[in-house]
Amino acid sequence: LIRTPEDVRYLTYEVARELATEQQVRYAELTCTPYTSVLRGIAIEGYTEAIEDARAAAERDFGLVLRWIYDIPGESGIPAADATLGFALDHRPDALVGFGLGGPEIGVPRPQFKPHFDAARAAGLHSVPHAGETTGPETIWSSLRDLGAERIGHGTSAAADPDLLAHLAARGIPFEVAVAPYEPQLRPGGDRLPQRVLVPRLRALGVETLDLLPPDCSIPVILVGGVGNAKHFAEGLADPRVDAVATAHLFNFVGDGLKKARHILLDGGIELEQVRRSHRVDA
Repeated sequence: LIRTPEDVRYLTYEVARELATEQQVRYAELTCTPYTSVLRGIAIEGYTEAIEDARAAAERDFGLVLRWIYDIPGESGIPAADATLGFALDHRPDALVGFGLGGPEIGVPRPQFKPHFDAARAAGLHSVPHAGETTGPETIWSSLRDLGAERIGHGTSAAADPDLLAHLAARGIPFEVAVAPYEPQLRPGGDRLPQRVLVPRLRALGVETLDLLPPDCSIPVILVGGVGNAKHFAEGLADPRVDAVATAHLFNFVGDGLKKARHILLDGGIELEQVRRSHRVDA
Protein backbone atom coordinates (compact mmCIF):
# COMPACT_ATOMS: atom_id res chain seq x y z
CA LEU A 1 0.00 0.00 0.00
CA ILE A 2 2.95 2.35 0.58
CA ARG A 3 4.59 2.78 -2.81
CA THR A 4 5.47 6.46 -3.23
CA PRO A 5 6.97 9.27 -1.17
CA GLU A 6 3.50 10.82 -1.12
CA ASP A 7 2.19 7.68 0.58
CA VAL A 8 4.95 7.91 3.19
CA ARG A 9 4.22 11.58 3.79
CA TYR A 10 0.46 10.99 4.11
CA LEU A 11 0.86 8.05 6.49
CA THR A 12 3.38 9.87 8.68
CA TYR A 13 1.26 13.01 8.89
CA GLU A 14 -1.89 11.02 9.73
CA VAL A 15 -0.08 9.10 12.48
CA ALA A 16 1.04 12.45 13.89
CA ARG A 17 -2.46 13.91 13.61
CA GLU A 18 -3.96 11.00 15.52
CA LEU A 19 -1.28 11.11 18.21
CA ALA A 20 -1.86 14.84 18.71
CA THR A 21 -5.63 15.12 18.42
CA GLU A 22 -6.83 11.80 19.82
CA GLN A 23 -4.14 11.02 22.38
CA GLN A 24 -2.91 14.51 23.27
CA VAL A 25 0.71 13.47 22.67
CA ARG A 26 3.15 16.36 22.45
CA TYR A 27 6.41 14.51 21.84
CA ALA A 28 7.03 11.16 20.16
CA GLU A 29 9.98 9.17 18.86
CA LEU A 30 8.68 7.15 15.93
CA THR A 31 10.49 4.05 14.71
CA CYS A 32 10.92 4.02 10.94
CA THR A 33 12.22 1.21 8.74
CA PRO A 34 13.41 2.95 5.56
CA TYR A 35 14.94 -0.27 4.23
CA THR A 36 11.57 -1.81 3.44
CA SER A 37 10.36 1.31 1.63
CA VAL A 38 13.55 1.59 -0.42
CA LEU A 39 13.26 -2.12 -1.23
CA ARG A 40 9.82 -1.39 -2.71
CA GLY A 41 11.25 1.28 -4.99
CA ILE A 42 11.08 4.53 -2.99
CA ALA A 43 14.34 6.44 -3.26
CA ILE A 44 15.87 7.24 0.11
CA GLU A 45 15.98 10.92 -0.83
CA GLY A 46 12.22 10.91 -1.41
CA TYR A 47 11.62 8.94 1.77
CA THR A 48 13.65 11.35 3.88
CA GLU A 49 11.98 14.40 2.36
CA ALA A 50 8.55 12.85 2.96
CA ILE A 51 8.96 12.13 6.67
CA GLU A 52 10.66 15.47 7.31
CA ASP A 53 7.90 17.38 5.51
CA ALA A 54 5.28 15.50 7.53
CA ARG A 55 7.18 16.23 10.74
CA ALA A 56 7.37 19.95 10.05
CA ALA A 57 3.68 20.06 9.12
CA ALA A 58 2.69 18.17 12.26
CA GLU A 59 4.62 20.54 14.48
CA ARG A 60 3.09 23.52 12.70
CA ASP A 61 -0.48 22.20 12.70
CA PHE A 62 -0.66 20.35 16.03
CA GLY A 63 2.29 21.43 18.14
CA LEU A 64 3.56 17.83 18.09
CA VAL A 65 7.33 17.37 18.14
CA LEU A 66 8.47 14.24 16.31
CA ARG A 67 11.86 12.57 16.27
CA TRP A 68 12.94 9.49 14.30
CA ILE A 69 14.57 6.18 15.13
CA TYR A 70 15.86 4.25 12.11
CA ASP A 71 15.30 0.55 12.63
CA ILE A 72 17.16 -2.42 11.13
CA PRO A 73 14.76 -5.22 10.17
CA GLY A 74 16.82 -7.97 11.77
CA GLU A 75 15.35 -10.79 9.69
CA SER A 76 16.89 -9.19 6.57
CA GLY A 77 20.39 -9.55 7.98
CA ILE A 78 23.58 -7.68 7.25
CA PRO A 79 22.47 -6.21 3.88
CA ALA A 80 19.60 -4.44 5.65
CA ALA A 81 21.93 -3.27 8.42
CA ASP A 82 24.44 -1.91 5.91
CA ALA A 83 21.70 -0.07 4.05
CA THR A 84 20.04 1.31 7.18
CA LEU A 85 23.34 2.62 8.51
CA GLY A 86 23.99 4.27 5.15
CA PHE A 87 20.57 5.91 5.24
CA ALA A 88 21.23 7.17 8.75
CA LEU A 89 24.70 8.55 8.07
CA ASP A 90 24.59 9.62 4.42
CA HIS A 91 20.97 10.79 4.22
CA ARG A 92 20.42 11.75 7.81
CA PRO A 93 17.18 13.62 8.46
CA ASP A 94 17.36 16.56 10.83
CA ALA A 95 15.17 14.81 13.41
CA LEU A 96 16.98 11.46 13.53
CA VAL A 97 17.98 10.69 17.12
CA GLY A 98 18.23 6.91 17.43
CA PHE A 99 19.31 3.67 15.79
CA GLY A 100 17.33 0.51 16.48
CA LEU A 101 16.92 -3.16 15.70
CA GLY A 102 13.55 -4.87 15.33
CA GLY A 103 11.91 -7.88 13.75
CA PRO A 104 12.18 -11.49 14.93
CA GLU A 105 14.66 -12.18 17.72
CA ILE A 106 14.97 -15.95 17.35
CA GLY A 107 17.75 -16.76 14.91
CA VAL A 108 18.93 -13.13 14.75
CA PRO A 109 22.00 -12.85 17.03
CA ARG A 110 22.73 -9.31 18.17
CA PRO A 111 26.56 -9.37 17.93
CA GLN A 112 26.49 -9.38 14.12
CA PHE A 113 25.17 -5.81 14.20
CA LYS A 114 27.86 -4.46 16.55
CA PRO A 115 29.82 -2.60 13.82
CA HIS A 116 26.64 -0.86 12.67
CA PHE A 117 25.69 0.28 16.15
CA ASP A 118 29.26 1.36 16.86
CA ALA A 119 29.18 3.58 13.78
CA ALA A 120 25.74 4.96 14.57
CA ARG A 121 26.71 5.79 18.14
CA ALA A 122 29.92 7.43 16.94
CA ALA A 123 27.71 9.67 14.80
CA GLY A 124 25.74 10.73 17.88
CA LEU A 125 22.73 8.44 17.56
CA HIS A 126 21.26 6.67 20.58
CA SER A 127 21.16 2.86 20.68
CA VAL A 128 17.60 1.57 21.13
CA PRO A 129 17.37 -2.09 20.01
CA HIS A 130 14.51 -4.45 20.77
CA ALA A 131 15.43 -7.53 22.79
CA GLY A 132 14.04 -10.08 25.20
CA GLU A 133 10.46 -10.31 23.97
CA THR A 134 10.53 -13.74 22.31
CA THR A 135 13.95 -14.77 23.59
CA GLY A 136 15.56 -14.97 27.01
CA PRO A 137 17.63 -12.53 29.08
CA GLU A 138 20.82 -13.30 27.17
CA THR A 139 19.50 -11.34 24.17
CA ILE A 140 19.15 -8.32 26.44
CA TRP A 141 22.63 -8.86 27.85
CA SER A 142 23.94 -9.05 24.29
CA SER A 143 22.17 -5.83 23.32
CA LEU A 144 23.77 -4.07 26.28
CA ARG A 145 27.20 -5.56 25.73
CA ASP A 146 27.43 -5.62 21.92
CA LEU A 147 25.11 -2.83 20.82
CA GLY A 148 25.58 -0.37 23.69
CA ALA A 149 21.83 -0.26 24.29
CA GLU A 150 20.62 2.84 26.15
CA ARG A 151 16.98 1.76 26.05
CA ILE A 152 15.50 -1.69 25.45
CA GLY A 153 12.40 -2.39 23.41
CA HIS A 154 10.18 -4.97 25.16
CA GLY A 155 12.73 -6.62 27.45
CA THR A 156 10.11 -8.63 29.36
CA SER A 157 12.29 -11.72 29.74
CA ALA A 158 14.57 -9.69 32.02
CA ALA A 159 12.25 -10.68 34.86
CA ALA A 160 13.83 -14.16 34.79
CA ASP A 161 17.31 -12.79 35.58
CA PRO A 162 17.69 -10.85 38.87
CA ASP A 163 21.26 -9.87 38.00
CA LEU A 164 20.09 -8.34 34.74
CA LEU A 165 17.30 -6.42 36.47
CA ALA A 166 19.78 -5.07 39.00
CA HIS A 167 22.16 -4.08 36.19
CA LEU A 168 19.40 -2.24 34.31
CA ALA A 169 18.23 -0.46 37.44
CA ALA A 170 21.73 0.59 38.50
CA ARG A 171 22.42 2.14 35.09
CA GLY A 172 18.98 3.67 34.60
CA ILE A 173 18.29 1.79 31.37
CA PRO A 174 14.53 1.90 30.70
CA PHE A 175 12.24 -0.43 28.77
CA GLU A 176 9.81 0.46 26.04
CA VAL A 177 7.11 -1.93 27.18
CA ALA A 178 3.34 -1.90 26.91
CA VAL A 179 2.43 -3.62 30.16
CA ALA A 180 -0.98 -5.18 30.70
CA PRO A 181 -0.79 -6.10 34.42
CA TYR A 182 -4.20 -7.77 34.34
CA GLU A 183 -3.18 -10.41 31.83
CA PRO A 184 -1.37 -13.33 33.52
CA GLN A 185 -0.78 -15.31 30.35
CA LEU A 186 2.79 -16.28 29.46
CA ARG A 187 3.94 -15.49 25.96
CA PRO A 188 5.98 -17.85 23.76
CA GLY A 189 9.42 -18.46 25.20
CA GLY A 190 8.47 -20.33 28.34
CA ASP A 191 11.01 -18.79 30.71
CA ARG A 192 9.25 -15.49 31.25
CA LEU A 193 6.99 -14.51 34.08
CA PRO A 194 3.37 -13.41 33.83
CA GLN A 195 3.18 -9.66 33.42
CA ARG A 196 1.28 -9.30 36.71
CA VAL A 197 4.48 -10.67 38.31
CA LEU A 198 6.84 -8.73 36.04
CA VAL A 199 5.60 -5.25 36.95
CA PRO A 200 6.03 -5.47 40.75
CA ARG A 201 9.42 -7.07 40.30
CA LEU A 202 10.58 -4.27 38.02
CA ARG A 203 9.18 -1.65 40.39
CA ALA A 204 10.86 -3.21 43.42
CA LEU A 205 14.23 -3.14 41.71
CA GLY A 206 13.82 0.39 40.42
CA VAL A 207 13.80 -0.54 36.72
CA GLU A 208 12.08 2.17 34.71
CA THR A 209 9.08 1.14 32.61
CA LEU A 210 6.90 3.50 30.64
CA ASP A 211 3.79 2.39 32.52
CA LEU A 212 5.19 3.42 35.92
CA LEU A 213 3.85 6.94 35.84
CA PRO A 214 4.09 9.56 38.58
CA PRO A 215 0.91 10.22 40.58
CA ASP A 216 0.47 13.65 39.00
CA CYS A 217 0.83 12.37 35.43
CA SER A 218 -1.60 14.21 33.15
CA ILE A 219 -1.35 12.10 29.98
CA PRO A 220 -3.86 9.33 29.17
CA VAL A 221 -2.92 5.85 30.39
CA ILE A 222 -4.10 2.94 28.23
CA LEU A 223 -3.60 -0.71 29.12
CA VAL A 224 -2.70 -2.56 25.93
CA GLY A 225 -1.89 -6.09 24.91
CA GLY A 226 -5.18 -7.70 25.74
CA VAL A 227 -6.10 -7.59 29.46
CA GLY A 228 -7.07 -11.24 29.45
CA ASN A 229 -10.77 -11.89 29.95
CA ALA A 230 -13.84 -9.79 30.67
CA LYS A 231 -13.16 -9.82 34.42
CA HIS A 232 -9.68 -8.40 33.87
CA PHE A 233 -11.24 -5.83 31.55
CA ALA A 234 -13.42 -4.61 34.40
CA GLU A 235 -10.47 -4.58 36.81
CA GLY A 236 -8.48 -2.46 34.38
CA LEU A 237 -11.22 0.14 33.99
CA ALA A 238 -11.79 0.23 37.75
CA ASP A 239 -8.16 1.23 38.33
CA PRO A 240 -8.18 5.02 38.88
CA ARG A 241 -4.85 5.35 37.05
CA VAL A 242 -6.29 3.94 33.82
CA ASP A 243 -8.15 5.98 31.20
CA ALA A 244 -8.81 3.24 28.65
CA VAL A 245 -8.25 -0.45 27.98
CA ALA A 246 -7.36 -1.94 24.60
CA THR A 247 -9.03 -5.33 24.34
CA ALA A 248 -9.70 -6.10 20.69
CA HIS A 249 -10.12 -9.84 21.19
CA LEU A 250 -13.29 -9.22 23.23
CA PHE A 251 -14.71 -6.80 20.68
CA ASN A 252 -15.02 -9.06 17.67
CA PHE A 253 -17.80 -10.02 15.30
CA VAL A 254 -18.22 -13.58 16.57
CA GLY A 255 -19.17 -15.00 19.94
CA ASP A 256 -20.60 -13.13 22.89
CA GLY A 257 -17.42 -11.65 24.44
CA LEU A 258 -18.67 -8.07 24.15
CA LYS A 259 -22.05 -8.93 25.67
CA LYS A 260 -20.44 -10.70 28.63
CA ALA A 261 -18.00 -7.85 29.15
CA ARG A 262 -20.86 -5.33 29.20
CA HIS A 263 -22.74 -7.31 31.86
CA ILE A 264 -19.63 -7.68 34.02
CA LEU A 265 -18.97 -3.96 33.81
CA LEU A 266 -22.55 -3.08 34.76
CA ASP A 267 -22.55 -5.61 37.62
CA GLY A 268 -19.33 -4.03 38.87
CA GLY A 269 -20.92 -0.59 39.01
CA ILE A 270 -19.03 0.81 36.02
CA GLU A 271 -21.13 3.28 34.06
CA LEU A 272 -21.34 2.80 30.30
CA GLU A 273 -22.11 5.36 27.64
CA GLN A 274 -23.16 4.34 24.17
CA VAL A 275 -21.26 6.19 21.47
CA ARG A 276 -22.33 6.09 17.84
CA ARG A 277 -19.51 6.52 15.39
CA SER A 278 -18.65 5.60 11.84
CA HIS A 279 -16.57 2.55 11.02
CA ARG A 280 -12.88 3.11 10.39
CA VAL A 281 -10.52 0.82 8.58
CA ASP A 282 -6.77 1.17 9.16
CA ALA A 283 -4.54 0.01 6.33
